[in-house]
Amino acid sequence: MELTDFLKIVRSRMKLIIISVVVVTLAAAAYTLLQKPEYQGVALVLVTQQDAGVAILGTPQPDQSFQAGR
Repeated sequence: MELTDFLKIVRSRMKLIIISVVVVTLAAAAYTLLQKPEYQGVALVLVTQQDAGVAILGTPQPDQSFQAGR
């Protein structure tokens, strides 16, 4: 069997190959969407008004203005 013979077979069955790929993909998507979620994540963020210089460098930095609205 040569490559040209293989390509002839693939071309003659192209419709069946495409239908199979579409059906399997849709079945997998439907199965996935119908599954009950098993995990749920929650994240909490603690925001403080600590000076950035203290937080990063460990010492207060001069000439930094704290803007409460930001």
